[in-house]
Amino acid sequence: MRPSALAALLLVAQTTVRSQSADLLLKRIMEHMAQTLAIQPNYTCVETVDRWVTPRKSHRFLQDRVRFEVALVDHKETFAWPGAQKFEATDLATMLPRGLIDTGDFATELRELFDGKSATFSNLSEEKIGASVLTRFDFAVPAGHSGLQVNQSQQGSAYRGELFIDPASLDPRRIQIVVEVQPKDGVSAASKQLDLARVPIGASDFLLPQSADVRMTRLDGVEFFNHIEFTSCRQFTGDSVLKFENPFTPASTPANAPVREIIAPAGLNFQVRPEEGFDLTDRAVGDPIRLKLDSDLQNNGSVLFAKGTTVLGRITTLTRTSKVTLLGIRLETIVSANGQASIHPAPWDVRIPKRLAPRTAFKPWRTDYEALVAMRSGVNFLSSAILIFWRT
Repeated sequence: MRPSALAALLLVAQTTVRSQSADLLLKRIMEHMAQTLAIQPNYTCVETVDRWVTPRKSHRFLQDRVRFEVALVDHKETFAWPGAQKFEATDLATMLPRGLIDTGDFATELRELFDGKSATFSNLSEEKIGASVLTRFDFAVPAGHSGLQVNQSQQGSAYRGELFIDPASLDPRRIQIVVEVQPKDGVSAASKQLDLARVPIGASDFLLPQSADVRMTRLDGVEFFNHIEFTSCRQFTGDSVLKFENPFTPASTPANAPVREIIAPAGLNFQVRPEEGFDLTDRAVGDPIRLKLDSDLQNNGSVLFAKGTTVLGRITTLTRTSKVTLLGIRLETIVSANGQASIHPAPWDVRIPKRLAPRTAFKPWRTDYEALVAMRSGVNFLSSAILIFWRT
């Protein structure tokens, strides 16, 4: 037999063996992940997102930091603000109407890749990531089997990428995704990197997301980048886990005492001040904020809540630029030793002392239930001299 023919036969034989080896390894991985996902409990984590924006022909800046609770319950994601009484939102866009958002890290990607029908795999190889040598597969998921949606599209988008597997445990350690975007999506590029690890929950370890990087470029060239961290993961066992302790419950209120609900009727005017020295340094959109009533809240001459009563709110915007620090606040509850009132008031004026006001004119956008406090760049501590007027 001629040498060239022999070499060709050897190459065919090596390719066949490599293909069989890849098929056997992929089968083991699929079986391992089927078992892993079958016993994965319902769980919840704190998700913290740093959202960056790069305008065309400009430098990247930190738009804001966002923090919320995300839970996986019966293979579906649901969301809540930190300290909220329960998970209610199944659409993160209702909580974060502005900026780049990402969902699916808890559910979509893993189940689609390992359900045995959505993804196709190819090109087995090895790749060193950090100090680890991982097994790599390329994959592709067609639009018809995809749950990945871009820009709130109602249709799934095809995507492809690389899957990195720990050869010892057969756990996926990293998933890299490139979305096949369409002009109708309004973006020119979209991608994601998801890192996973074993996390102790109860008496066992479970495979959970640790961090993610999401990138998207609009058709006009503006780039968005989200870095996501998942922390404080714990098992979701039912209603007892859904309900978090209120961090601002007055000290005079026993922990298990029923809270008297007070009705604050519509049309009541009141004003609040933030607590002196409230530190914004490490705060994020979604974090609670505490303020104080600046006068009695009265209804028909009757005092519902006295001046100085605690008012609980939520940070809804926190943007820092070279010209302004912009803080958005939405009020939720008035809390006193005599009871509490759930409120949903609209702001109608904000007064800021001159020493805190932006050096250049800045007119924030108007929203129905969010007070926007525009301060000069670099302000990290609130002053009780800030006065915000509201109407129930």
